Amino acid sequence: MKKILIISDTHGDKSFFKEIIKKEKPDIKIHAGDFCIDESIIKNNFDYYVAGNNDFYGPRIVDFEIESFKCRLMHGDQFGYSVPGYEKREEYLVEYATKNKIDILFSGHTHIESVYFKNKILIINPGSLMYPRNFNQMKSYAILYIENNKFKSTNFEDIIKYVD
Repeated sequence: MKKILIISDTHGDKSFFKEIIKKEKPDIKIHAGDFCIDESIIKNNFDYYVAGNNDFYGPRIVDFEIESFKCRLMHGDQFGYSVPGYEKREEYLVEYATKNKIDILFSGHTHIESVYFKNKILIINPGSLMYPRNFNQMKSYAILYIENNKFKSTNFEDIIKYVD
């Protein structure tokens, strides 16, 4: 079983993600942008990362595979912010993933955690470890488990984790 850690929007703070990496011991580490620190720190701590709208270096889109799943990592500013009608944004992400033959789309940017599964496409936004904008104002990240080309779960409660 592969354990995948997804974080985003750390905005210059590396203590949270280093603590979470140490605690979770993931097989794959992903940062969805707005890290706002030296690229060498990101390269040394993450397998995949993208630049966010506040970063000055790094790729904007990264494609890779986990088992047989085609994955795309983007910061998410390309899709706008969370606004009333947020579900429509998620529907747009599913359309985008379908058009680009993506099985899993990882993104951040909104600082609001979400997990959306439709038409066999999984969309994960881990929220923010620095400036959460969710209702409970809790810092969040995501853990996804994949085994034998299957998701262990696609439920929000199983994937999203909160920092005390």
